[in-house]
Amino acid sequence: MALKFGRMTLIPIGILASLPSCGEKTEKNEGFIPKLSEITKEDVLTDEQNAGSSLWAKVVDSLGITDIDRTSVASVTASLKVPSTKITDSTKATAWAAAKAGKVVADASSQKCSSIDAFVDLAPGTNYSISGNGAFKLAGTDGKTPTKLLDGTPLSAVPATAKVYLMKYKLQGDTASRNAIVTIPDLTGAQLLTAGGSTVQGALTVAPDSTSGHGYPVVFYAHAGATGLAYEEIAQTFGDMQSSHIIVAPVFPGEPFCVTYDTDATTGSKIPTCTGTNIGAAGVGTSDPYTNDVVDLMGAYECIKAKSAATDIPVLTAAGASAGTLPALSTKFAKISADVYAAAGTLSTQLGGTGTANGLKAAKVAGMATYPVSYAVGLGRGAAVANLAVARGGAINSVMFSTATDETTVAAQTALTTAGVTPGMFSCSIAAAPQSTFTAGLNKIILNYWVSGGSDFLNSSKQAALARIPGFANIKSKIDAIKGNGSTEDEQAAAIAAYIESIDTTYHMGLIHGGLANWGKVLRSNTKLFEAGYKQASDPTGAAAASTSATATLAAAQGSGLILHGTSDIVSSVSNSQLFSAIAVQTSTALEAASPRVVGGVNWLSLGIAPPAEYPVDGTLDVGHVSNASFLKGKAVDATTSTMTSDSSYTISNYVDKTPVEIITAWLASCEATVNAAAN
Repeated sequence: MALKFGRMTLIPIGILASLPSCGEKTEKNEGFIPKLSEITKEDVLTDEQNAGSSLWAKVVDSLGITDIDRTSVASVTASLKVPSTKITDSTKATAWAAAKAGKVVADASSQKCSSIDAFVDLAPGTNYSISGNGAFKLAGTDGKTPTKLLDGTPLSAVPATAKVYLMKYKLQGDTASRNAIVTIPDLTGAQLLTAGGSTVQGALTVAPDSTSGHGYPVVFYAHAGATGLAYEEIAQTFGDMQSSHIIVAPVFPGEPFCVTYDTDATTGSKIPTCTGTNIGAAGVGTSDPYTNDVVDLMGAYECIKAKSAATDIPVLTAAGASAGTLPALSTKFAKISADVYAAAGTLSTQLGGTGTANGLKAAKVAGMATYPVSYAVGLGRGAAVANLAVARGGAINSVMFSTATDETTVAAQTALTTAGVTPGMFSCSIAAAPQSTFTAGLNKIILNYWVSGGSDFLNSSKQAALARIPGFANIKSKIDAIKGNGSTEDEQAAAIAAYIESIDTTYHMGLIHGGLANWGKVLRSNTKLFEAGYKQASDPTGAAAASTSATATLAAAQGSGLILHGTSDIVSSVSNSQLFSAIAVQTSTALEAASPRVVGGVNWLSLGIAPPAEYPVDGTLDVGHVSNASFLKGKAVDATTSTMTSDSSYTISNYVDKTPVEIITAWLASCEATVNAAAN
């Protein structure tokens, strides 16, 4: 029995591939969770030592996972590989997906955009010392700041190629403005950072592919830390990509907007937090990684769409003085498909206009075709936030695109329309070092500790170190609050399981596939289906041709997802990405084999990044995490990759032995070529 919800289908998956192992267990590993190969018989408790936690047993049952089998080292390893039956069992997966979609619909109004209050011109060259004249200051792969481009042009002579703003916006119910850093390409009279065709070798930098004639894709970025966001991170993460993409980066609830990051007094290096005069705007709302952050990211997405035609958004200087108004964002961003907009608009008229049910549906498709081409990008904790945001969009889409006419579906569609929430449409997704799952892999050991209150795998040093991982202290605090709320143990177990499922991206895999697609082709397919219905009585041959075209177009409507992970990452285990990508690949395979085809599927590419030889993999250093130079200087290896696609642009062999910068440059070019392809 296949899982179906809305227009999506899943089938069960099998047991996942083996998890990685490397290194010896030594005292140098203190402070971090051991790798599987580092687990010894000494870690495996006997029955006498471990009476078990009745709460943990009930949480395990509620989550649909297996307990950690402590019989032997091999049994521990095996029990960490098994995903939840709520993913693998179609009946349970159907119930879970339907329930999740219902929860998203009920909560949809929380992401509705109320207003964009202002765009504050941050003028980074003046106020942030990015460089003397506003050019982007990039962190070199050797840890040094570059002083010139590869063609010899001094960096100080290169003007900024994007305007940098702080977007002040409110979602429904807000009384104070939220903050998001927004960069908009501004190439008038400017020299590209890739002058002469050479790219700056810095952080995760993508060479610009000029799309000035068509508008710029919009990248919605979820940052890794949970203690604030400064433009420095945007400059170092995206570099010259700012000259060819609009970047929207919410600061996230409860976190301050940082004028600049603080400097560590001992090392002299920047740390991703800010205090005192380095705070540009205090945090707004409550910090709740994986939950409030997802709503915030989708809220920023809604604001960019809802206010795209506005020409009265004030622009302020950093000092608060008026600097005019912002040109309509719709004149800047690339739209999903001008062809579909025209075709669906014409068809709406033929179907009787918005006064008829089918005419209104065609008109809605035409409107969706004017949405921005959007990408979701996240690093570390932010990678999970970005994936969960795509899944939230998929939950909304599963309702809004549903052709079902039952009372429940119609009521849900009406609720979304009333809430003023629109479909969540992302075409390309990049996740680097995601915390993808807490119910399998090495994070399952951490979940066991959080629920049970003790651990046979994590000593006191390792337990204390977990609080340093962004978001983990918050998760533990929530679980502790549930455990102490005075409810019955059964109620506590159900509440803990519900919370963990809500932040575990592997449970959301079907919904992710509903939010990640080539939307130009999806909307073209929908238009062709409407056309087939319109012609059915008067032109059966034409109707059949339109139906055939709809099917073929949907079959070519794959979205694209890139996953990068350090193979020796001691902050976020590489098992996270291996588990996520294995489930993702098998989900896409099932979707592409489904008949009838209901979504395009996703071209997934998952790559392990091995650190260079000069970085010792002995547990003493943060080797391989996305924020570390060893990740930027590392190269993709074949042993920790998995991919599924029929497109040769995404095959592993094209990316092995390349750095993250090179991988993203090549991968994004392939993704954008697919997105920009004709949608018919």
